[in-house]
Amino acid sequence: MAAKKNNSLTVVWRSETNLKDKAYVAEFEGIDAEKGTGTVKTVKVINRPGYFEEELTEKQAAPFIEKAKEALQAKNIALPASGYKLSSSSLAYDDVLKGVQITWRPETGQKGGKYYSVRVADVDLEKGTGKIDDVYVDNYDELIALEEEDEKDKQEDKEQEKDLLKLTDKQAAPFLAKAKEALQAEKIELPNSGYEVMHFGSKKDKTLQVLWSAEEQSKGYVVHFVDVDVEKGTATVKSAKVINELGVVMRDLPQEQAAPFIEKAKEAMKAKNFTPSESAYEISATGVTDDDVLQFIDVYWYPNGNPSPKYNVHFTDVNLEKGTGTVEDVIEYKR
Repeated sequence: MAAKKNNSLTVVWRSETNLKDKAYVAEFEGIDAEKGTGTVKTVKVINRPGYFEEELTEKQAAPFIEKAKEALQAKNIALPASGYKLSSSSLAYDDVLKGVQITWRPETGQKGGKYYSVRVADVDLEKGTGKIDDVYVDNYDELIALEEEDEKDKQEDKEQEKDLLKLTDKQAAPFLAKAKEALQAEKIELPNSGYEVMHFGSKKDKTLQVLWSAEEQSKGYVVHFVDVDVEKGTATVKSAKVINELGVVMRDLPQEQAAPFIEKAKEAMKAKNFTPSESAYEISATGVTDDDVLQFIDVYWYPNGNPSPKYNVHFTDVNLEKGTGTVEDVIEYKR
């Protein structure tokens, strides 16, 4: 990952099979991409890559619980006398302690009430010191709704698994032959080697996709079928095409493409009464494509020196050439 603004670059080696394995990191500063030069800033090993949240011991938690209570009182937020359970945890990312989270939530079984949380940054667990980073209160029923939505998504995943059309090699053979013919009809040549073929579809919708892809290549060759009859080996070709970047790809937009969306995002922020100082934030626009098709654009406000965004304006129905899109959501990250 690189940052143009700071002329910095971070190179990370991670395990391909286990993301929890050690990671090896080299950070460069003063880089010149054209000359291929830069100064090594740090070299380190990350023993536990990623985000970890771990429960604090009673002794560790005590001073932070007191700080959290004081922070709530300072905002005239009164904690309920009973019916709530307290939790405390440390928050770490890539071996670095980022903070402590103190939370009060309704006892198990309750569907109403509030969720009280205080985040402490710049912490020293041994000394029990830190500074209040965030204080927020949520409706607990909204959190339950999110959990129920997660459960619904899991159920939908199970249904999709049941609907998945799986073919034996014998059943797939006539569709592979038809797929090759469809690509030839579009004057698309399949590589002679290096690519493997896979197929997947829906029993309910009677659809099938045949895809040729390679492990070391982003490009793929795909044929979409409709009106699939597995027993007869028949189907209608809907499309046959080349995909230059398979799957979901997220990348920063060049300045000229980002500019109109950033301006629209600023207008949307003002409409929500969000007016962050531009000097205190780095603003960037990210586009997300799925199989070459642009799905949406996000404009983020990053506090200077902080890798986590504070604000996000989400665009759908986007057109990069015209610089147009629909503001779907304006989000302030409170946690």
